[in-house]
Amino acid sequence: MRLKKFFFVMFFISSFLFSQGKVSVAVLKFDAKGFDPTQIDVLVSRFRVALNATGKFNVLEREKIKEILAEQNLQQSEIAEGSGDNVQIGKILGVKEIITGDIGKVEDVYTVNVRRIKVETSEIVQTASADYEGKVSGLLKVMEQLAFKLAEKSDEKYVALKVEQPEAKEEKVKENEKVEMEEEEEEDIFGDLYKEFNISKDPFKDNEPPKIELYYPVVKDNGYLRVGSRDFEISGIVTDESGITSVKVNGERVQLKVALAGLSFYKKVRLSKGRNRIEIVARDLYNNIGKLTFTVEVK
Repeated sequence: MRLKKFFFVMFFISSFLFSQGKVSVAVLKFDAKGFDPTQIDVLVSRFRVALNATGKFNVLEREKIKEILAEQNLQQSEIAEGSGDNVQIGKILGVKEIITGDIGKVEDVYTVNVRRIKVETSEIVQTASADYEGKVSGLLKVMEQLAFKLAEKSDEKYVALKVEQPEAKEEKVKENEKVEMEEEEEEDIFGDLYKEFNISKDPFKDNEPPKIELYYPVVKDNGYLRVGSRDFEISGIVTDESGITSVKVNGERVQLKVALAGLSFYKKVRLSKGRNRIEIVARDLYNNIGKLTFTVEVK
């Protein structure tokens, strides 16, 4: 009776997975010595959810894996280490591929390695790795990025994920802020003349902020767009007597040629997957600020 139930479950799962036209995979236990087992379960669970969200794989749920193995009186922890044993589990689960890996730490650097293994031939079809320095909670994001990297580069044999360290990102932000402060410091070449002739500074000062009009994309301030490509173009014009523009993507300034007011500007940027916040700033000679911000989501 138990054997019949097992084959029925296997038939149902296989039919469902293969009907979707995606690669059926099972994410197995990651080897991680010296770590809290609960933390590893959470990290692998995050990887499993992210991998399924890519739309490239049909990922067998953890509870379903436990249920099938229980039918065979097996547990992952009871099976010896090694790719051969993992492949045997893959055959029992009825999937085309299994994904396993390991998480380690060398001094202050966490290292994550992931392997995709074809069940039929035991061949490792793809490997991916990432090094990360920071809090252990930051590994949650690393696991997500590795999953999307595997899906994005599914035909490549090896994929290396470049993780920007929090310290490096903080230094980059500070450097950008320093550059902005230097740009905002303007030489007061008329100060002495104002003082000599006893007149107020900037008597003809314009209090109107410069206006930004976009040719592409056609979006208003605080607008929202959804696109299918990470390559994104921005073009527009500053409608003011005098002004300069800057563009930030997710808080980081991108290189842009200075555009005098009345002249159009153009920039091609590379967005991240998910939501991206773009901010265009125009500043005139009197330090009046005009801003236009919008959100672009990359599907």
